[in-house]
Amino acid sequence: DDEAESREEPSTVSNFIVPDARLNSEATVRQLTLAGIFGVIYFALGFPEAIGEYYRFEQNELIMGMTAYIAIKIAGLIALVFFQRGFIVLSVVYDNYLLRVMSLILLASHFLLGAYDIASVFYDAQERLPVLIAAMVMFGVLGIIYGLALRRLDRPLGRSAEVGGILHILAGLCFITVVFGLFGEVVLIGAELVEIVLLFKAIEVVKGRLPGSQVAG
Repeated sequence: DDEAESREEPSTVSNFIVPDARLNSEATVRQLTLAGIFGVIYFALGFPEAIGEYYRFEQNELIMGMTAYIAIKIAGLIALVFFQRGFIVLSVVYDNYLLRVMSLILLASHFLLGAYDIASVFYDAQERLPVLIAAMVMFGVLGIIYGLALRRLDRPLGRSAEVGGILHILAGLCFITVVFGLFGEVVLIGAELVEIVLLFKAIEVVKGRLPGSQVAG
C-alpha cells in the first residue's frame, strides 16, 4: 500500500518542475502571477548580465567584480526557473507537450551554460570562445523549436503567443548563423517582453475559462 501511495504522489521537486495537471484555477492563476513577476526580474537582470558579458568577452575584464558577476548569474538562473515554469504550467493547462519538453530542455541548457560561465571565472578559459559559439548554435536550434511550441498557444491565448513564437524562431535563426547573433539578442529581448505580456494575459483567460473558476477579477 505504501509503495502504491508513493507512486501516486509525486515528489515536491518533480511537482514543482512539472505541476500537477489537475491544478485548480486559483493555483494556476497564482503560479502564473509568480511567473510573470519573475519574468520581469529576469528581464531586468538581463541588462547588467549583458554588460558584464560584453566586457568579459571584449576586454577579458569582470567590470562589476567577480562576486557581483556570479551573484547576477545565480539570480538570473533562479528567476528563469520561476519565469519558465509559467510556460510549463500553461503547457499542462493547454496540453502542449512540446512546450513542456522544450521549457525543461531550455532550463537545463541555461543551467549548464551558467555553471560553465561561473566555473570559467576561476581559471584561464582558453576554450571559452568555441564553447560560446557552440552554445549560441544550440540555443538557436532550441529557440526555433520552442517558438514553434509557443505558437501552438495562439488559439487559446491569441496573437501574443503567435508573435512571441515568431520572435523566438527569428532569434533562433540569427543564433544559428552566429554572425547575426547580436541581432538575435535584440530580437530575444522583444520575445521575452511578449512572453511576460502573454503570462499576464493568460491569467485573465484562465480566470474566465477554467472549469469551476471562482477567482475574483
